[in-house]
Amino acid sequence: MYYLMKEKYRKAVDGIFDVVDQYEMKISLPLWFRNYFTFTIIFEGVLLYGAYRTIVAKAMSLADLAVLSSIMVSATWILITFAGNILESMRSGLFIENLRTFLEYEEKLPEDYEGILPDPEIELIEFRNVSFAYKEGEPIVHNLSFKINSKSSVAFVGHNGAGKTTIIKLLFRLYDPTEGEILLNGRNIKEYQLKAYRKLFAAAFQDYKILAFTIKENVLMRKVTDEDDTAVMEALKKSGIGPSKNIFRSVSQ
Repeated sequence: MYYLMKEKYRKAVDGIFDVVDQYEMKISLPLWFRNYFTFTIIFEGVLLYGAYRTIVAKAMSLADLAVLSSIMVSATWILITFAGNILESMRSGLFIENLRTFLEYEEKLPEDYEGILPDPEIELIEFRNVSFAYKEGEPIVHNLSFKINSKSSVAFVGHNGAGKTTIIKLLFRLYDPTEGEILLNGRNIKEYQLKAYRKLFAAAFQDYKILAFTIKENVLMRKVTDEDDTAVMEALKKSGIGPSKNIFRSVSQ
């Protein structure tokens, strides 16, 4: 447990440093300028100038120096507060920039992607010389080719990072291959209407979530009707969960 928590702590710290590296120049330069301008130039500079004019040049009296010092202190803190508000606005601007990036994001594969409607039955899935890289020059999948016939069971086995999940994402068309093509029933999947194509598949991921809805809604993941009871009960039986009188009560209860 110690080593597990230590590793999680290390990753959290690395994440903090990544954020600092990303924003340090945008924040540190204005902060340095504020401190240098207010404390060094105004606070210390004016004080030294007044002391010089009073002690060396004999052009000011001690009363004038006291008044000048009071004005200098007041002006310095006004500028510090003003600069602090500007810095806070800049920090808020960074959050707004991230929000705008999210809101203005354009999908590479829009949900309304048009095309022909696929056949309701999958007869053949084929990867033909498929390569894919999340980043340029770092391929995850390289020149992959295989065929999967209907009603067959296939397992992709490999170490972490080998590209198993990426293959499924490519099949679901969450990404398009960098090279090669993926065919469904002999047609390139890019020819199909995206929504209709994705409805042909279902995924059970290793990271699951139980939502604060009824068990029926958690199973179906859509709006439910009374006619769905039979399908839900059948799914629960196949998954090894026995029937219960209160099977459709909310999860929170």
